[in-house]
Amino acid sequence: MPADTTTYRVDELIDELDEQLDAIADEAASTDDPEQRQALDQQGMNLEQQLTAFEELAEEHGERSELTIAEFTADERMRFGDLLEAAREQAEQRAGFEAGSSMREVYWVGAGVVDAPWLAGDENMQERIAKTRAAADWDVIQHLRSKVTEANTKGNPERKSYAERRAARAQQNEPS
Repeated sequence: MPADTTTYRVDELIDELDEQLDAIADEAASTDDPEQRQALDQQGMNLEQQLTAFEELAEEHGERSELTIAEFTADERMRFGDLLEAAREQAEQRAGFEAGSSMREVYWVGAGVVDAPWLAGDENMQERIAKTRAAADWDVIQHLRSKVTEANTKGNPERKSYAERRAARAQQNEPS
């Protein structure tokens, strides 16, 4: 397993999603802007689907089951790119279509998750991607995508990320 990893317990992810749903519901209830409310409602429905998927994962593998996400080395980033490009070319040759962002999301999560209930723990990147694609629920993949991105976003810890800056601006612009 790579040296720089972050481990999440399924019950903690469930709690995190539950808290996010509460925050979105509060924000949606307090806005007078119908477009913003609609966007928040859509976000809430997406998070609710993710919560349900993690609850099912907890039922199947236990609430204390863990998911471990790795920070990619430079070599692993190149390997990920090569695997994704090869898969896109294969999809185009076989089915005659250009693979889109869904394939990239599955590959990204499969590459980044190095231990999960559907993995034995000793798989190489290509095997992890294949097993994630076959076994993980789409809504679990959607939630883990942000966790893999978070683990693999380089930056200065002293400086706020773009997402933090946007959230701060949104709070500043909220009516009191």
